[in-house]
Amino acid sequence: MGSTAEAVMAIPAAKATRAGYAAEGQSAMEQKAMSEISTSQDVVDRGQALYQQLASLNSSFSGSGLSGAGASKENFDRVEKRFADSDIRSRKVMGMAEGRRYTLSAFSSKMGGRAAKYNMYGKIAKAGGDSYRNEKIS
Repeated sequence: MGSTAEAVMAIPAAKATRAGYAAEGQSAMEQKAMSEISTSQDVVDRGQALYQQLASLNSSFSGSGLSGAGASKENFDRVEKRFADSDIRSRKVMGMAEGRRYTLSAFSSKMGGRAAKYNMYGKIAKAGGDSYRNEKIS
C-alpha cells in the first residue's frame, strides 16, 4: 500500500516541480527579451552621442574659421566614427552574450521539468513493481 501511495503522491509533486521549472524558463526568456531591448537602446544612445560629438566638432571648426574642410576635421570625424563603431559592436556582443545566458537558463529549466517528469514515471514504475511483487509473494 505504501508504494501505491508513493506513486499517487509522485504525480502532483512532479507536476508542481515541472510548473516551477516552466515558470523559471519563462522568466529567463522575458529577461532575454529585456536584454535585447536594453542592448538596442544602448546602440541608439551611442549613435546619438556620435552625432552630437560630430555636430560639436563641426561647430568648433566652423567657429574657428576652418569651416568646410581640412584634413584635421575629417580625421576627427573618422576617429570618432571608428570609436563609436567599436563601442556599438562591443555593446551588441555583450547583449548577445547576455541573451545567450538567458536562453541557456530557460533550456536548463526545461530540462529540469523533463527530469521531474521522468522521475515521476520512475517512482510510479517502482511502485507498480513493488505492488506486483507483494501480491505475488502473498
